[in-house]
Amino acid sequence: DIPAPEAKMLLKGFQDQLMVEEEEEGPPPWENWPLLPLNDLKFNSPQGMAIVDSMLYLADDGGPGAGSGEGFSRVYAIDLADSCRRRYVIRASGSRVAGPALRPAAEDPRTFPAHPEDALKCVRGVTAHAGELFVADGHADTVHVYSCESGAWLRDVGSGLRQPYGLCVAHGMLYVTEFAGAAVSVFAVATGACVQREPLGCSANLDWPPQPWGIAMDATQEAVCVVDHRHHMLHVFRVG
Repeated sequence: DIPAPEAKMLLKGFQDQLMVEEEEEGPPPWENWPLLPLNDLKFNSPQGMAIVDSMLYLADDGGPGAGSGEGFSRVYAIDLADSCRRRYVIRASGSRVAGPALRPAAEDPRTFPAHPEDALKCVRGVTAHAGELFVADGHADTVHVYSCESGAWLRDVGSGLRQPYGLCVAHGMLYVTEFAGAAVSVFAVATGACVQREPLGCSANLDWPPQPWGIAMDATQEAVCVVDHRHHMLHVFRVG
């Protein structure tokens, strides 16, 4: 049985589907915004990111351009308040990871970790909560958890997920979209226990199963919005 405090935080079922319509092209609103000095960082395929205080955590997937995702996927910790200086780079997970970088920053960033089998496989979503950094690894089928301060690996959550992509934390719960599983799974942050798995069902208007990618909680933390990559739409759930 799910304890009463946790039961209040679960998805209460499908609420709505929102189609994303294309807007007329116009001048980008950000054309006069100042650019951050990130020229010294060469990203391959930037994915999810999270900002906590002045720290930017950015997932950069290996992708086809690098030849293989394994050994090329990484997560950057960038200090926005210190000229966007790179604090550390995460390239691996597991109990053999003593620290985040595994290689000096000056070395070739394509270098494999000390144990290639520990390399990140396919980084996607990133979120942070209470000093911990959560990274969805789509090809490892799990969520890696690191220390925000040092980048050291702490533990994994959700072993057996089917391509976890999107992440968000609210109410002490970690919400994870499963791209291949067409579902949203909910984990208690404190224990790592899975307390709910909500499939995204097909309606009469959808010919193929959904492919959930990004996920976010609204400002009231009463609704969860899930991006359906395949159908170009949003799935909205009530929480409570």
